[in-house]
Amino acid sequence: MRYREFAAPRGCPRAPTMRAIMEEVGTAHAERIRPEVGWHSPAERAAFRFEVECHGLTVHDLGEAFAGGFHGRKRWCRERCAEAFSVEPIRPESGGRDTGRRFLFSDAADAAAFRRRWP
Repeated sequence: MRYREFAAPRGCPRAPTMRAIMEEVGTAHAERIRPEVGWHSPAERAAFRFEVECHGLTVHDLGEAFAGGFHGRKRWCRERCAEAFSVEPIRPESGGRDTGRRFLFSDAADAAAFRRRWP
């Protein structure tokens, strides 16, 4: 390539202080907010006894509106849930693409309030 400075891989190294701050925030919230990655172990899943399924909450069904709807629900949970919550995709057992999201709660009152907000 003619201009090496454009072809060279660039990285934006984080300052050590920012990395420490991000790790501290992640550690502080890890018990309360679990990421939507993979499936929970049976022991983790047992802690979330109450679930609310949101069928149709997928990028395939909503397109660009998915991000706003999904993150709005997660934000509501972060702000209003007294206990832990988690989110997992709903997929058919036969495989294929997801058909919605399942919000898991460890507290019945949090699950009921969520269901009232998003029937």
